[in-house]
Amino acid sequence: MSSETLLFSLPAGNDVLRGSFSGTGNSRGIVLLSEASAEPRETSRVFLTRFHDAGLSTFSVNLLTPREESFSGIHDNVPLLCGRLRDFLDHLKRYLARENAARQDFMFYAADAASPAALRVSAERDGRAIVCHGGLIDRAGTFYLNSLNSPLLFIADRNDAALLVMAERAFRKISGVKEMALIDPSDPGALRIAADRMTDWFLRNPPEVT
Repeated sequence: MSSETLLFSLPAGNDVLRGSFSGTGNSRGIVLLSEASAEPRETSRVFLTRFHDAGLSTFSVNLLTPREESFSGIHDNVPLLCGRLRDFLDHLKRYLARENAARQDFMFYAADAASPAALRVSAERDGRAIVCHGGLIDRAGTFYLNSLNSPLLFIADRNDAALLVMAERAFRKISGVKEMALIDPSDPGALRIAADRMTDWFLRNPPEVT
């Protein structure tokens, strides 16, 4: 499979969810980036570029439609977001199988409200590694925290005391490899530091490609 960028869509009621896959058959792995929004953030575009530069393929998905973004409580609906993320992953796997692409392990990146859903899916599907950029990961649930085998990097604002307390509580339920990276958002280089940390995390244990 040659280098390419492909657009995917999945039905969501009367609307559609959208995703974008960019990669090559000989990449160093596939990172599935998810956000509980209808459009990717500018920060995610920065991370996509960094991942591509490191030889990683990416599948960027948005788990809400524009209309849904205004719905009260929908960003906290972990089962809904988890189901949609799982559907996107299965959709891409079917495409890669049809293309006879070399098998590649999946890794996960999620921001804020998408983090609990990504952690659940990574636990279910044995993701090679996962990065959660903020988010209340304890909402993934004790069962999924206990069963997570994917090495977890949690990136957080060092000044967000409440978030750090909840992250520590979740960490105590994870028996596998885990690490917390604290970022100072006032640092002009914070975005670059975060991008470098997560890229290093994904490449630290390279995926097995057959």
